[in-house]
Amino acid sequence: MSKDNEKKYGKEYLAALNLILKVREDRRNIYGESWQDMSTQECYFHLKNKFERLTILKENKKINNYENIQDTLIDLANYTLFMLAILQKQKKKY
Repeated sequence: MSKDNEKKYGKEYLAALNLILKVREDRRNIYGESWQDMSTQECYFHLKNKFERLTILKENKKINNYENIQDTLIDLANYTLFMLAILQKQKKKY
């Protein structure tokens, strides 16, 4: 991280972006680029499920054994980026 970017965007914001990218890279090694075969409807479905999970985790204030609030937020960020990439590929705006 450059000092200019830290001043411009904030150290914590850039750290969050780096974490999102690290998780994306880790999952890419497992799943490949399967998201590129998703339709916008499929991507929306994943976003909706992740948002529902976030709501449940926040309301219950419980950490389960497989996913916590941070994991869910990272997944939401990645699925949002997938959706934007799919829309760009289709040259659609919503």
